[in-house]
Amino acid sequence: MMIDRATMPPIRQMPLLKVPRPDVWFMSNGIPVYEIDLGTQEIVKLELVFFAGRPFEQKKLAARATLAMLKEGTRNYSPAAIAETMDFYGATLLCPLHTDTSVVQLYSLSKHFEKVLPILAEVVSAPLFPQKELDNFIQRNQQRLQVELTKNDVLAYRHFTELLFGEDHPYGYNSFPETYAALSRDDLRRHFELNFTTGNCSVFLSGKISPHIRELVDEHLGHSLLKGEKREAHISAPNSSPLKTELKKGDKSQRAIRIGCRTFTRRHEDYTGMYVLNTLLGGYFGSRLMTNIREQKGYTYNIYSSNETILFDGYFSISSEVGNEF
Repeated sequence: MMIDRATMPPIRQMPLLKVPRPDVWFMSNGIPVYEIDLGTQEIVKLELVFFAGRPFEQKKLAARATLAMLKEGTRNYSPAAIAETMDFYGATLLCPLHTDTSVVQLYSLSKHFEKVLPILAEVVSAPLFPQKELDNFIQRNQQRLQVELTKNDVLAYRHFTELLFGEDHPYGYNSFPETYAALSRDDLRRHFELNFTTGNCSVFLSGKISPHIRELVDEHLGHSLLKGEKREAHISAPNSSPLKTELKKGDKSQRAIRIGCRTFTRRHEDYTGMYVLNTLLGGYFGSRLMTNIREQKGYTYNIYSSNETILFDGYFSISSEVGNEF
């Protein structure tokens, strides 16, 4: 029997969703570890989260550059040694950057966790920030930026956030070739020493966790990180007002549109309602915006809405790209 995809399936009441609560324990240096031992495979994920993003910078782009350079050489490991060891043991070491936090993630088979964990420990405790690698980082990102600044959606996003928060605000400033060129090793060292500390870190451990895994985590991370208190960010309130503006740059054959406003953080009482509203309006392919603007009117290939919550603020936006005739 063929499924009639033109007919929407019936809406049913969602059953009670039980989210497992993590066990919390503390390493020797006081860092909290949030552990979820639910794995069925012999795999471990270890994630270190530092409050070391944009709100905690003393120089623009220091957070991005510092995190990107962590794997570019430590006291005992060269960049090649780090990459080759991870590859040999089938592990993955990632450093994803978020607006408010800098994150270091390790995925490893349980049997090889003891081999790769010492590398992670050095990455977050003794990076060297070699000048040659920093120069390469700056050059790569300047070249990437030149390409990105030809795209309408990138230009629209940069201009939109700048108008929302201000050109010097942590959530509003944009990067330029000269911003990258102004970075130095001292900037990275200072950002690292201020933010990658015991008081500014939380650890998340998940997978199939044994007592030996816990012992290894405390052995390698419970004594190696720099000591320090939790950082406090001092952010001035943005002073934005309703505004309609047009940016005449980028690809002239079509236009990127951004509409939105500042909202609130995840802790606000209206966050849950706003989350549902955003999902219905433009948060998935079958949303109201996609049905109306794309499928019924044919104005655009893609349109969506976003409800972005950041540590000290938030914003709602609707985004699309359309032909000039629309």
